[in-house]
Amino acid sequence: MQAPVFYWNITEGMASFRFHLSDRPSANWGTPRVNQVIAYLVTMVVLMSPVLFLSLFRLPWIRATSPTEGRALSLSATIYLASTLAWAIIAAYVYVYFHWNIVAYAGLAPIGYRLLGRRVVWLHAAFGLFVITIGMLSYTITPTSLFGYRDLGAAASYGWPTLAARVKAQQQAHLGSFLATTRYNYSAQLGFQLHQIDVAAFNHTPSQNDYWWDKTAHAGRDAIIIADAANESRIAEAQVHFAAVEKLEDVPVTDNLGNVIWTFEIWLGRGYSGD
Repeated sequence: MQAPVFYWNITEGMASFRFHLSDRPSANWGTPRVNQVIAYLVTMVVLMSPVLFLSLFRLPWIRATSPTEGRALSLSATIYLASTLAWAIIAAYVYVYFHWNIVAYAGLAPIGYRLLGRRVVWLHAAFGLFVITIGMLSYTITPTSLFGYRDLGAAASYGWPTLAARVKAQQQAHLGSFLATTRYNYSAQLGFQLHQIDVAAFNHTPSQNDYWWDKTAHAGRDAIIIADAANESRIAEAQVHFAAVEKLEDVPVTDNLGNVIWTFEIWLGRGYSGD
């Protein structure tokens, strides 16, 4: 599977690397930002578990019980340190999400119990269950935070069946219009709800949608567009591609406690330019 991925990247100008390292709004290779490095490291420590992170300092004093275990300890430590350091350097120029360092966490898996030891492994497990519970509640009951950290995508993950129904009604009221959103993940979610694959993503950050969606085939048509008031989801993301846009309605989103937590916007874009 790796060969086709590398071949595709080579033929498409290293698209995957551009997507992560240069096309993102946070990318600024001319000016390093220490605050991004700190944010990456703190988030990583919290979400991998402070118990496991602190246990890493035991590595130099752990005595291997066999040559095989010694090699495992050395290899895991090397993978973790190399990956973490590499992403810390990149974080100075591009905002790095903690899960990008997944190679480091996987590298620790074989020696995790050895690092933690019998006396503290339960602390690590308890912390993990706590984090998982918070995450589960955020996506099933109501968005919440962990030590001040909030997943900004949680609130926008609610209300899609209701939104899809309103979009379908608007599309029937404006026959011939295609579907679009101002975020590529919204395009995927809307397409899933409506069982349609022809959903455009007018997002300043390039995505896979830009490679398969046929722009010229939709030129001149109107579009039903999903947007919201988030920084990178406003109608301005799509407005430049149309002769005019007008808001059709707001769709409030409630959590499972009845609280309004988000508001989607449905817009009509007239005369798609095809660019």
